[in-house]
Formats: sequence, C-alpha cells, structure tokens
Amino acid sequence: MRVEGAFTPEILASIQEGVKADFIFRLRMYRDRRMWLDERLFAVNLTHSLLFDPARQAYVVHRSWAQPPSMETRSLAHAQALMTQIERFDILPLDQMQRGEGYELRAKVELSRVTLPFYLRYVFYFVSFWDFETEWHSVFFVY
Repeated sequence: MRVEGAFTPEILASIQEGVKADFIFRLRMYRDRRMWLDERLFAVNLTHSLLFDPARQAYVVHRSWAQPPSMETRSLAHAQALMTQIERFDILPLDQMQRGEGYELRAKVELSRVTLPFYLRYVFYFVSFWDFETEWHSVFFVY
C-alpha cells in the first residue's frame, strides 16, 4: 500500500523545522455475507512518525508495525518512502479464510493533527495544511 501526494511543501518545511508528522493507516478486512452485514475479520491502526534531527542532519522514521520499528536516514526521499508505504504486513492468516468466499480490504490514511511546540502555539492559530485524510479505498477479492 502506498500514499501519494502526502507531503505538501508546507508539511515538508515544518518537518525541516523539527515538527513531528504522524500518519495513521487504518486497515479493515471484511468477509462478504450476502443478504447480511459483512463480517469484520480484522481492524488495525498502524502509525508512522517522522522527525528531523537537525543535530545529526537525519530523519528518524518510526513505524509501529515494522521490525525494527525505527530507522534513521539522511535522505528525505527515503524517509518519505518509509512514511508512505506499507509492505510485507500480514493481515490475516489464510487458514482463517474460506475458499470461494468474497473479501474486502479497506484502507485509509490520516495525517494526525500536530501538537506544536509551546512557543509556536500562539503564532499559528489554525494550520490547515495539517488537515489531510484520504477516502476509504477498497480491494475486493475471492479467496
């Protein structure tokens, strides 16, 4: 899964100034039940955090689900890729799925609201460029 266009120039400038950015990936999986409500099989929220360390001139990316959870890189492009992608994440063991049944995987991403440092709270009354949320995206498949 990958998010495109998540880093606006304003968000990048804020990150360079030391403001932490958090992305929350919301994943849901359902089994299709005709003539009835779909059965939710899986729900998880995965968090990715990005913080620039000016002393080391490095970006620290923390991904709640990854091993190891934190990585450091000097490349902004690499940090952005780590923040906007989820690869090799196990959603549901195959033995919990039934052959011939329909399933739906839903995903959305939110950029969580930032708590600004104390000295900036009075400067920025409303920071609209931190309002970022995708629509739900779905993939339907038959196992």
